[in-house]
Formats: sequence, C-alpha cells, structure tokens
Amino acid sequence: MTALRTAAWTNVGLHVVGLVFAAATMKPGTPAAPVLERIHYLTARPVGWTAGWLVWIACALALVAFMLLLTRAHPSPFSTAAATLAIVGAVIDVTCDVTYMVVLPARAAGDVSRFLVFERHLGTASLTGANGLYSLAILAATLGLPGSATLTRSLGVLTFVAGLVLAGAGLTGDPRHVMVGTALTMPLFLAWALAASSSPHPR
Repeated sequence: MTALRTAAWTNVGLHVVGLVFAAATMKPGTPAAPVLERIHYLTARPVGWTAGWLVWIACALALVAFMLLLTRAHPSPFSTAAATLAIVGAVIDVTCDVTYMVVLPARAAGDVSRFLVFERHLGTASLTGANGLYSLAILAATLGLPGSATLTRSLGVLTFVAGLVLAGAGLTGDPRHVMVGTALTMPLFLAWALAASSSPHPR
C-alpha cells in the first residue's frame, strides 16, 4: 500500500502545481481571456504556457499510475475497467495537452475564425472526452472498492458527478462552467485518491 499512498500524494502535488500554473500563467491563453488578448499571448509562445501543459501531462500519467496500482491492490472487473478507461482518457488528454502546447500557438498566428473553431473542438476533446473517461474510470474504481469503504465510495460518486459537470463544460464552451467544474472536481478527486489509497486490501 506504500506505493499506492505515494501515488496518491504525487497526484495531489502535481494537480496543485497544475492548478497554480492554470491560474498564474495559462489563463491568458484560454477562452477566459478576450480573443485578441489570448491570440497575442499565444503567438508569443510564453514559457509559462508550455510549462503548465507539461505539468498537466505529468498529472495524466500520475493518474494512470494510481489507477494501475489501485487495480493491483483491489483486483476486480471494475478496477480493471477503471484502469482501461483511465489509460484511454490519458491518451486523449496527453494528445490534447501537446496540441495546446505546440499546435494552438501556431494556429493563433493564422486566421482568427479558423483559430476559434479549432480551439473549440480542442476544448471539447480535452474536457468532454478525456475528463468524461476519467470520471467513468473513477466511478468504476469506486465500485471495485470494499463495501465497507463508505467514505471512499461516497467521495468516488461525488467525484464522478463533479467530473460530469467538468465534461459538460466542454460542450458549452463557457469558461465559467470550466471554472465551476474544476473547482468541484479537483478537491473531490484528490480527496478520493487519498481515501482510496487507505482502503484495506480485500481478504
């Protein structure tokens, strides 16, 4: 369980750092900023933008590592499905993160209307696709935990619901929905990960 606990705290640390980057250096390049301001920001290819996405890539990998360790600690069809969903979600997530990091700034230097269409599709793939799969993965992993882990199961269900709010923000494209979904999902997910890492092994 030591490795699982370490993986849980690694997720906490990386996600907190990712949120700091999101607020401090990445927000000017998102739809939360006026379009001309974020185009100007992105075309400059700021270091904080790149560094922030590298942290979020690390978050995706840390989440997969945690789910794999959780599957080993609590083997079941549910936990196996959870690991699979997390891996697929991470593939989409990392692909989108690299696209945000490399391709979006290049698109910002071109036609504005095409940039906006590309940005909207990318946001849907990232928020709805990746986070939707992560939410399902957490629900499946929660169902694979011992029935006695009442608190952890409750946190898992709440994380799933909050994750659907964040995934839905990818469909609306409203930055306020993204902020609300993130504010709900992140604390619940991190609390669930810590609680799940403390759940007793099945006998």
